[in-house]
Amino acid sequence: MPHPTSIRSSILLALLIVLLAGCTGTRTGPPPSRPADPTLDPDLSAEIGEAVALRTDFGLRADVEHVGSVHAAPDSVRHEIGILVSPEEADELNRRFGAQDELGALTAYGAEHADTFGGMYIDQAAGGDVVLLFTRDVERHARAAAALAPVGVIVRVRQVDSTEAELAELLEGLDLQALGGQELEMVGAGIDIIRNVVTLEVKTNDPSFEERMESQSGGRLDVTVHPVPGPWQNASDGDGWRLIAFGEAGGEEAYTVHAATDQEAFVTMWTALGLDGDVPAVEFAEEVIVSFGHGIGSSCREMRLDDVTIEGGEVFSLTSDPLSPRACTSDLAGAAVFVVAVSRDALPANGFTLRLSHDPLTCGAECGSSEEIEVLLR
Repeated sequence: MPHPTSIRSSILLALLIVLLAGCTGTRTGPPPSRPADPTLDPDLSAEIGEAVALRTDFGLRADVEHVGSVHAAPDSVRHEIGILVSPEEADELNRRFGAQDELGALTAYGAEHADTFGGMYIDQAAGGDVVLLFTRDVERHARAAAALAPVGVIVRVRQVDSTEAELAELLEGLDLQALGGQELEMVGAGIDIIRNVVTLEVKTNDPSFEERMESQSGGRLDVTVHPVPGPWQNASDGDGWRLIAFGEAGGEEAYTVHAATDQEAFVTMWTALGLDGDVPAVEFAEEVIVSFGHGIGSSCREMRLDDVTIEGGEVFSLTSDPLSPRACTSDLAGAAVFVVAVSRDALPANGFTLRLSHDPLTCGAECGSSEEIEVLLR
């Protein structure tokens, strides 16, 4: 589903090929093990949680206490990777990224040895080392890489089983239509340079698909299989709430909430949302109407309402993608809108905070939406 933070994800992918200044040289060794995903308190704010995850990926200090202190410090800066960092951390990241344009000689060297070249990547968690992969003659390539490495850049060379060209040929040769026999839906496919394999992710109920495909690839294909999703429907009611309407609205309603405490305001809301049919009857002495508008993309328009939480003077929705996992575009094509009647008995007498979801959007007011409003009751 599209989200304002998708731009941030694109920046992260682009920055996975940048460097940290260090001592020039080469090293050989085994493939790196990815840092374990940090275990986070579920009550942690979305911004802190995202910062912890990105810091782990980039090899920065990522304990919650440190991240919290950085977010509270007046001299912290928001770096282009999308999180707040200290001035010292910003300098370190900038030193890595400053060397990005100096990789041309190493890239050209890999292309000149395509018959053995397995690819190149940046090991951010290890501090930004450049890693070159070859299927043989590792020591010879290590000496050559040392001579071509930019000043202040650490280069590592390690041996792999397959060349990048071989993996690309395998990827291009995947013919899912020819597999036949079972319902099959592509989720995604690509080359994992670090693991030196082609990855294939599909949805199918064929229990033999994964083993069959991997056995035919000689260890070059890693298949992940998900079951085909079954029938689904929105939750119709819950503790203190009931769903009275749902549909799709324009993109202007994405990441937006509304509330109506009387019939006139409800008619205005209904008209603005552009939902079909007559305005449902509501007894406003007993209920308040709220709406949640979740952004959807052109390729994945389905969204399911799972629950509405009413607690601590706050009301927010819980949703999910009923057809997940699947490949979705990041464009914003509209809004999945849910109109909900909330019992006044479940709300504070003076009013409540209406939010789109548990965690606010990290872009805040910059998103140009009203994902949180204060609703007064009388």
